[in-house]
Amino acid sequence: MKLCVLVVSEEHRNLFLTQLEENQFQATLIASTGELLQYGETIFFIGLEEREVSALDTLIKSLQKQHRIGENKIRMYYIKSDGFFKVSNA
Repeated sequence: MKLCVLVVSEEHRNLFLTQLEENQFQATLIASTGELLQYGETIFFIGLEEREVSALDTLIKSLQKQHRIGENKIRMYYIKSDGFFKVSNA
């Protein structure tokens, strides 16, 4: 299992949200104006199986090319995991 952390500019947030949903990727969206992000950025957390990684990569690259989104407007990181679990009810 992998966790994809996708950072996009605020101006492209709705585009990515719509396309992720249409392609059956479930994502959690976080927006911030504090220290976590630069102003005007949004983070998507996307849980994936290993077999889904290439499909997500293809989708993101396609959106960048189709909408002429510069490489400085998007960052994508993968975190490998053996699984996800709930730690507490806090």
